[in-house]
Amino acid sequence: MAYTVGTPSSTSQAGSATSIATPGTLSVSTGDSIIVFLTAAQDQTAAFAASDGTNSYTLRQSVYDGSALSAGILVAENVTAGTYTVTGSWSGSRTSNAIFAVGVSGLKPSSYQTGATARQPTPGTGTDGITTGDMTPTEQPACVIGLIISFATLTAPTEGTGFTSIATGWQYGTGSDLARLEHKQITSTSPVALTGTAAANTSHWSLAVILSESGAGGAGLSIPATYRPQSVLLRM
Repeated sequence: MAYTVGTPSSTSQAGSATSIATPGTLSVSTGDSIIVFLTAAQDQTAAFAASDGTNSYTLRQSVYDGSALSAGILVAENVTAGTYTVTGSWSGSRTSNAIFAVGVSGLKPSSYQTGATARQPTPGTGTDGITTGDMTPTEQPACVIGLIISFATLTAPTEGTGFTSIATGWQYGTGSDLARLEHKQITSTSPVALTGTAAANTSHWSLAVILSESGAGGAGLSIPATYRPQSVLLRM
């Protein structure tokens, strides 16, 4: 059975703060995972944390450009059923903060495989010019989920080839969404990248993780085409 992506919750703010919370709640079942994406200006990403009062979050990937902005991915695996508000935090008071959180069901209790982040000052405007670079899955089937973000153009990037857009968000007071959350199911252990297409050749970031589905096999296994799920359901 294919994994299922829940309804995400996101917000951003331009002013200074030490934390930011999802404006809406996430409803998850026992064994689901919650994936959280955070940004904060001028802050080392190692300080990122997330909490919901019940589940434990682990920082899995982070990127820092050395001067302006940082971003990170935190994952809570095998969560307790409930309805949660997720709060992201970092050391000190920082500007340009944002959070995107989403629940995913149908994953292994320990689902995290690998991930990647990338900052591209000039990705170009060609198809899939925004990219994390290849990640190598350790088993399949699996979920590739991540964000593509524009930090210089008031347009959210277009989802990558083969990816399904989940939602857009993160306006930072501009009035326009700058980030897109997307996912794709993979059924092989071939290297794969999270990708997207930029509206303008300006600074973009990409962040992604690969998470194992329930029943995922070992490296090198494949699923016969007749048994491959034909779609991934989105809870609306």
